[in-house]
Amino acid sequence: LLIDPLTMTLRFANKHAAGLFRNTVNSLIGMHLDELLYSSEDVSLDNARNARHKGSRGSLFTSDGGKVPIFLNSSALKVKREELILLAVIDLSSQRELEERYKKAYAQQESLANHDKLTGLFNRRALTKHAEAELNRAERGEHLSIIILDIDHFKQVNDTYGHNVGDIVLQSVSRSLQQTVRP
Repeated sequence: LLIDPLTMTLRFANKHAAGLFRNTVNSLIGMHLDELLYSSEDVSLDNARNARHKGSRGSLFTSDGGKVPIFLNSSALKVKREELILLAVIDLSSQRELEERYKKAYAQQESLANHDKLTGLFNRRALTKHAEAELNRAERGEHLSIIILDIDHFKQVNDTYGHNVGDIVLQSVSRSLQQTVRP
């Protein structure tokens, strides 16, 4: 973007900027900077007006009323004896989407690492970790109860009705436990 430093209006925008603002190049020309950028804690319009601003994060307004996270950098530029501000605007929305996808994938991996796939109950790794924490609480005077259960004749269920039915029994018992016992 090229900005007139006296009027703070847009003098030039390329097609990528138009796409970022969800607008046409022609409709952006002449717009005031205040109409395009959203001032936040990280980026102020004063920073954008500063011809030597070396970057900050913020948001911009789109023609459809949305806001897009951006990185903003500005520098002075002389074009045919005319002083202008070159405003580089980088869309950060894909970076934030990647960060969110990473966080979600990490949480899923953490869950898979700590829970039995069939029942959803804690696996040995998670039980060991939680048992240590609960034992520490008990040492400080908190109450502690441990329940160990066995499903009578479960092998006969598997042998007689098959492993699919055995899986259903395990899932049913685990749901009952999850609804009545604190993890």
